[in-house]
Amino acid sequence: MKASTITAIIAFTASAIASPVYKVAPVLRTRDAAVAAARCANAANPGICQSVVETINGWDESVNTVNDFLNRAPLLAGQDLVNLENIALQLALNEPGFLGILKSTPGISPQGLAAATTLGQVFPAVPQNLQGLVQGTVTLTDAINNINTIRCPSILPNISLLWVEAARAAGADTPGFALGPNFCPLLPANVGDGYSLDV
Repeated sequence: MKASTITAIIAFTASAIASPVYKVAPVLRTRDAAVAAARCANAANPGICQSVVETINGWDESVNTVNDFLNRAPLLAGQDLVNLENIALQLALNEPGFLGILKSTPGISPQGLAAATTLGQVFPAVPQNLQGLVQGTVTLTDAINNINTIRCPSILPNISLLWVEAARAAGADTPGFALGPNFCPLLPANVGDGYSLDV
């Protein structure tokens, strides 16, 4: 085999290895946060679209941080556990703000408003349990169980629905659903994690 042919094969192989691999390329390529933000320039109201994308990104970070707490907290102790509790609490306290922004998206569907209403009713259980844990009024086991009991069947599916409906109303790319901790079963047809490609 000619040296030039071998060089071409090696160059092609190296570029193929360096390229990202997507599980479902046509869907996931459209769910990159930077791409979603850039595409807002083509929306009817770019400012609202950008706000929705940024809100979903922020909420996704919060959801995943609480997931990390729920997965790792039972394995930690001492200052490591205290640090994780405080980080999860601070980000969970941001979620009502995200809810308010997405709920007010102009043209949001009745399904999106219903999801937001449900979240307004059930969501406070998460920061309340994290606050109790930080203050020492709730045990770690009870806090995790209380959060998972409400978060898996009610909070996460409604967050996912609100994300999708707010994005649709704003003319933004469709995000993936909110992921849960190891305790929660993966939601049906969930191929993603907000606008993240890291799935």
